[in-house]
Order: sequence, then C-alpha cells, then structure tokens
Amino acid sequence: MGRFMAHPKSTIAGQIEALIQRLDGVSVCDNCITDRLNLSVPGQANVVTRALGGERGYERRKDDCSLWRHHEARHLSNLEMN
Repeated sequence: MGRFMAHPKSTIAGQIEALIQRLDGVSVCDNCITDRLNLSVPGQANVVTRALGGERGYERRKDDCSLWRHHEARHLSNLEMN
C-alpha cells in the first residue's frame, strides 16, 4: 500500500488538510469536515481521513469532535500541531 501523498488545496484531501491546519490540529469528525467543506457525499471525507491517519502527524481515533461536542465518532487530528 502506497504512502498518502500531499495534495494541492483544490483537491478534497488538500481542503481537509487545510481545514485541520486552520483549526490548529484539533480533532474533527467526518460529518463536520463534510459540513465545513460543503462536500456532496459524506463518504468523501471518510476516505481521505482514513488515508491521512498515521501520515505526517495525523491520527484517526475515536474521540469527541472539537466542533460538535455532542457525539463520539472517528476523528482526524494533527498531533504535531497540538
């Protein structure tokens, strides 16, 4: 399995990375990523966050979402920024 490559900000992956960076690396769930980036399909965020998990300081884990604290789900954060 190949390593996840950096993407320009015009791609969904690039937009998700930029969002996490703008939020100082806090945990954000796929639903909030989908909402914030106005993605048409929630699965788009899921595919990218799964690929980013474990790469370049990103971690995917079960935790409370920093944007919507009322649920627990899989989230992506950047440990290097926290």
